Amino acid sequence: MKKLLLVVIAFITVSVASAQKKKDWTKVTGRAGDHIMMQLSYDMMMGVADSVKDRMKGIPRGFNAYVMLDKVFKGSPVSAWLSAWVSAAAVSTLKNWAST
Repeated sequence: MKKLLLVVIAFITVSVASAQKKKDWTKVTGRAGDHIMMQLSYDMMMGVADSVKDRMKGIPRGFNAYVMLDKVFKGSPVSAWLSAWVSAAAVSTLKNWAST
């Protein structure tokens, strides 16, 4: 029964995929181009002992920034991506760490 179901799903997938029309890539418009994305994060330490949690101060936070450039080749659906990112995290420090 499982083999029959697998064969039916494979047949449907192939028939649907082969029914698609070929796209004229020279007329493609509305393509997503360059992107800039920024993220703010809240970093938490799960499962930390209470003795450590009591000494934590401040809010653990982070920041990420991404720049993505899309370079399209003329008349082709193929493009090249160029990306760069910056990531920073400010994890809280412990109070009186040296005194214990």
